[in-house]
Amino acid sequence: MRTKCLCCLCVLLFLLVMFIVTSCATIQEQDQMRLAAVAIADQLGLPKTSQSTDDRFIIFYATELKSGDIVSEGAPFKSLRKAVPEEARWLFVLDKNPLGRFAHDVVYIYLNEDFEIVEQHDAEWMPFVNDQPLFLGEIYRPSFSKIKWNNFELAVSESVVASEVVVSVPANCALVVNGNDPTRYPDVGISKDKEHMEQFYRRFYGENAVRTLDYPNNSKANFENAVDALVQGGAMRVTVYISSHGSRDKLVMGESVLTSEDLRNIIRNHSGTKFYVILDACHSGSFIDDLWYDGLTNLLAIMTATDADHLSYGDCDGKKDPNPEDSGGEWTSGFHETLVSYTSSHIAWDFVRYIASIHYVELEQVLYKMAFDRAWELDCTRISRFSFPQYCGWTPTGEAQ
Repeated sequence: MRTKCLCCLCVLLFLLVMFIVTSCATIQEQDQMRLAAVAIADQLGLPKTSQSTDDRFIIFYATELKSGDIVSEGAPFKSLRKAVPEEARWLFVLDKNPLGRFAHDVVYIYLNEDFEIVEQHDAEWMPFVNDQPLFLGEIYRPSFSKIKWNNFELAVSESVVASEVVVSVPANCALVVNGNDPTRYPDVGISKDKEHMEQFYRRFYGENAVRTLDYPNNSKANFENAVDALVQGGAMRVTVYISSHGSRDKLVMGESVLTSEDLRNIIRNHSGTKFYVILDACHSGSFIDDLWYDGLTNLLAIMTATDADHLSYGDCDGKKDPNPEDSGGEWTSGFHETLVSYTSSHIAWDFVRYIASIHYVELEQVLYKMAFDRAWELDCTRISRFSFPQYCGWTPTGEAQ
C-alpha cells in the first residue's frame, strides 16, 4: 500500500514539475516576443508614446516560422501568397490603423534570430500561415495575448444593457446580419453590433418580425432567402442592418461576398416593399452609388458608418470620445443608443410622430435621421477624421441628402 502511495506521489510531483517548466517556458517566450516587438519599433522609428490619433500603432506577434511555410493575406477579395524568407524566424504585424475594421493598412514584418527585420511588405488583412488564420476574436482588447507593443492606451468598454423600448411599429420588419466569418477574420465589435441591434428591433418591431444571420448561416444565399421570407410575410417596410468587414462595393458575408450590385438587385426585385439599409463596414459608403443614385424608388434611406474611402471602427475610447461608455462599433454604438433613447420615452416618441405627421413621411424616416445625426456627434473616429458617416434619405428641409 505504501509503495502504491509513493508511486502516486511521484507521478503527481512529476506532473507538477512539468507544469512549472512549461509555464516558465511560455512566460519566457512571451517576454522574448515583447523584446522583439520593441526592437521592431526602434528599427522603424515608431514614437514610444502617441501624441495624436495620427501616430497610433500596435505590433502583434503572429507566429514562429519554419522553412517551407507559406504566408498569405487573409483577404476575401484577393489572393496574395508568399514563401517565408530564408532567414526569417518570426512573423509580426504592424497595425497602422488600430481599432479599424478590415481592410486597412498593416505591414507584415519578418525577423531573424537577432530580432533584425529581414523583410517587410504592405497588406490590408491579417496574415494566414499555411492557410490557417492567426488572428480571431476581439484582437484589440488589452488582454489579447498577441499584442506585444502599443504606443497608446487600449480601452474597450463592456456591453451596456439597453433601456426598455416602450413603443412599437407593427407591420414592419428587420433583418440584422453579422456578416463576419469568425473562423477567418477578427471580430472588432461586429458581434456586439449585431447583439445590440437585434435587441432593439425585437423590442421595436416584435420578436416575430426580426430575422438574424450569424456564421455559418450568413451566406449571400441565406441573406437573399431571409429578405424573401420577410417580404412574403407581409412586411410593408424592411430595415436591413449589416455589420461586417468590407472593401469598395463589397461586404464579407460569411464564406461568401455580398456586392453593392447584389444588394441593389435584391431590393429592386421586391419593388412593392420599402427598404432602409444600414451598413457598418470599411468603405461601406461605396454602396451608395449603386443603391441611392441608381433609381431605386423603394429605397427610403441608406446610412453607412463611413464613406467609400475610409474605414469603420470598433470601439475607440480616445480622449476626444464624447461617449466613452459605448461598446461595439464606434458608429453603430451611437446610432443604437439614440434609437433606444427615442423609443424608450413616450415624450420623445411623440416628438418623432409629430415630425413625421407634419412632413408626411414614415416614422422610421424621422427616427433614423435623428439617430444618424446624434451618432455623427458621438463618433470619436469621425471627430478625429478617420471615418466619415454617410446618410442619404429624408431631411426636414424636404431634400434628400
